[in-house]
Amino acid sequence: MKRILFLIFCLSFSQSFAQTTCDTVTNRILMIGDSWSNFPVGFGSFPKNLDRFGFTNVGMFSNTTDLSINGAVTADFLTPAGKAAVQSAIISNPTIEVVNLSIGGNDMLDTWNNSMDSLTTDSLLDATMGRVDSIIDYLLALKPTLKIFIPGYDFANFGEVIQTYSFPALHFFYSRWNGMGQPDFVEMNKLLTRASDKYSELANTNSQVTYNNALGLMQYLHGQTSPLGISPGGTYPPFSVPFPGGRMDYPTPKFRMNDYILFQDCFHLSSEGFDEFYTYHFESYYWNYLRGKVDFSTPSDGNQKDGGISSNSIISGGNIALGNNLTIGNSKGILSFNTSGISGTSLIHRADLFLHRDNQTGTLPSFSKVVLEVKDGFFGSGPTLDFGDYSSTSSRMDTACVYGTVSDNGYWMRIRVPASLLPHISSSGTTQFRISMLDSTDGSMLYFSTGDSLKKPFLDVEYLNPTQLSENEHGFDPILYPNPTSGDELTIGNVDDFRGEVIAIDLSGRTLPLSVHSSRIDVSQLMRGAYFLIVTEGNNTATIKFVKL
Repeated sequence: MKRILFLIFCLSFSQSFAQTTCDTVTNRILMIGDSWSNFPVGFGSFPKNLDRFGFTNVGMFSNTTDLSINGAVTADFLTPAGKAAVQSAIISNPTIEVVNLSIGGNDMLDTWNNSMDSLTTDSLLDATMGRVDSIIDYLLALKPTLKIFIPGYDFANFGEVIQTYSFPALHFFYSRWNGMGQPDFVEMNKLLTRASDKYSELANTNSQVTYNNALGLMQYLHGQTSPLGISPGGTYPPFSVPFPGGRMDYPTPKFRMNDYILFQDCFHLSSEGFDEFYTYHFESYYWNYLRGKVDFSTPSDGNQKDGGISSNSIISGGNIALGNNLTIGNSKGILSFNTSGISGTSLIHRADLFLHRDNQTGTLPSFSKVVLEVKDGFFGSGPTLDFGDYSSTSSRMDTACVYGTVSDNGYWMRIRVPASLLPHISSSGTTQFRISMLDSTDGSMLYFSTGDSLKKPFLDVEYLNPTQLSENEHGFDPILYPNPTSGDELTIGNVDDFRGEVIAIDLSGRTLPLSVHSSRIDVSQLMRGAYFLIVTEGNNTATIKFVKL
C-alpha cells in the first residue's frame, strides 16, 4: 500500500506541470531588487523572453514601487517595510517558485572610491554580500522551497558617456562618477568583476541560489564597432571578447546604454540591452527551469524526414511550413523523432514540442491551438517526406495548446502534446507528428527550422517508470493481455488462480478500482488513455503500464 500511495503522489506531483487550459497565466517568478530589476520591469524584458521561449502561460510578478525599486540598496529589503512588501507579494502569489533578485549594485556605487585599497574594497563587498545573504535567508524563511536567481550586472560606461557629453560636469551621473574618484574603465570593471566573484561564492554556499555571471555580455554581442570616444580608443569586433568576463579596458558599448534624449545613462542598459540581458539568462537558466522535469529529450531527425507538405503537393524539406497561401495551398508541418530511447515500460504523462521560427509571410496569425496528429511510425510510405504525409491516417488526432506568439524570427513556439496522443509515442523507433493550423484562411505562412538547422525542433518527454517505483516480489510477475486494447476486458496471465485486486491510476493520479472475475479484469469504464494498473495479491504487488485505445 505504501508503494501505491507513493505512486499516486508522484503522479499528482508531476501532473502539476501539465496545463489543461491554453489561456491560464500563472505567476511563477517574483522580481525584486534595484534599478536592474526596475528597468526590465518597465521595459517588459521578462514577458518578452517568456514569449520568446514559448512560456506565455508563465507570469512574472513585480511592481516598481516597493519590489523593483530604482536606487534601492540591500538595507531597504531588510527594513520592516521592505520585508512586508516581499511577504505580501509571496502570500498573494502562492505559485511563486523563483525569486529573481537583483541587488547590491548601489551599495557599491554609493560607497566605493578608487582610492580604496583591495582590503577596504573587499570589506565593503563582503558587507554587501552579508546583507544579500540576509535577504535570501528571509525569502527562504517565507517559503523554503523557493529558488533564488541572481542575474548580476553588466559593465558600466561612466567615462565615455560623461566625457563626450557637451558639458561633462552637468551630466546627470557626473556627481556619482566624481564621488567614486572618476574611475577609468579598468578600475570600474575590476570592481564589478570582484563583486561578481563574491556573488558566485555566495551562491556556491546554498544549493537553492544560482548566480549567472553576465559581465561583458554587451561587449561580446556587439563589440566596439566605432572608435571608443576616449582613451584607449580603437575598435574590436563582436564575439571576440571572452565571455563571461569581457575586456577590462573597455566599457559596455555606448549605444547600448539607455538614452534619455537629453543625456545618456552610464550604468543602465537600453530596452534592447535589457532584452538581450534576459535572453542570455533564459538561455542559461530560465528555459531549462521552466521546461520542468524532462526524462527524455530529442531533436527532430531532419535529413528530409521533417518539413512541410501542402495540399497542392508541394514538399518543403528546408523548413516546416504552416499556413495557407495561393501558391502552395494549405501546408502542414511534419516532424520526425527517434523516440527509441524511451523505456518500453514508461508511462508518458507530459510531452512538449518546441519549434523555432525562421520566417513569416502575410499577416501574423493569432492562435492558441493547432491540430496535432501523431503516428507510431511514418505517415507516408517511409521515413522521408512524401505526398502521402499530407492526408494519410494518423494514430490519433486532437487539438493542442500553443504557447508563444512567434511574433518575430528567433521566437520559439511550444506545443503541449494532448494526453490522448501520449500513448502513441513510440518507444521502439520513430514517432512522427503532423501539425496544421485550425484557421489558415488568411493567407499567412509561418516557417520553422528543421532538424538540419542549428535551432532544431525538439521533443521533451516526462514520464514515470513503474520499475523504479514498485518491485515485483517473490517471483510475482503477472502479464496483462491484450495490452493495449480497445476492448472491455483484460486477462491476467502468468499467475495461477488470481485472487487479488487491481487498481487503475490515471494521469491525474485518480484511483479507479477495477472489477476482477476469474482472472479477467473489467476495463469497460476506463476512457481512452494511459494508466498504471496496480495488481495486488496478498503481500505481492506489481505495477504494469496499460493503454486503453
